[in-house]
Amino acid sequence: MNKTCLITAFLICSPLFFLYAQEAEWTLKKSKEGIDIHYRWVGTGQDRVRQLRTSMRLDCEVDDVVEMIRNDSASLRWVNRMVQFKNFDESENGSWYTYSEIDIPWPFQNRDLITRNQLKKTEKGAVITLLSAPDKLPDVEGLVRIETFSGEWIIDKTSVGKTQIDYLVMTEGPPLLPAWFTDPIVENGLIKTMQALAAELAR
Repeated sequence: MNKTCLITAFLICSPLFFLYAQEAEWTLKKSKEGIDIHYRWVGTGQDRVRQLRTSMRLDCEVDDVVEMIRNDSASLRWVNRMVQFKNFDESENGSWYTYSEIDIPWPFQNRDLITRNQLKKTEKGAVITLLSAPDKLPDVEGLVRIETFSGEWIIDKTSVGKTQIDYLVMTEGPPLLPAWFTDPIVENGLIKTMQALAAELAR
């Protein structure tokens, strides 16, 4: 699921940007059924933007999680509100691109996103970084292209058969809607996505 994934939530939330300067401490925003959502404010020069992190622990192997994230057909089952998800231009160095279309509730238009993904092995497991590449493919009529997006899947083995999964995400740009409206959508979308990912890995 080359899933650069992901998730509707990330694409309509408050502005975020993937720089790690003057980071604040993580604050727990929501916790449900073993899934935690944290946020922190990150300084990016003159501005401060918000970064989200969704975390859970599962009884599975690191390689199983990586395979699921890279499986584009499976992503349609577990990424919340995903309409299309296609991987392309895969290379031997562990990089690939993903095109995804996300269902956005009326009266807003669906969004699409193109990301360049990079898999790297670590001492504990693996990291998959996601970075938007909006000019990789032509615009699609009727869809709003996500211009800036960055994320990171951090997959670490904690003990035999136990894996910690963290998904960090930020986007840049003015918010489409006030936080009081988008935050519940974002949080519910993240939780549903992680729940569905856990269910897929348990099959």
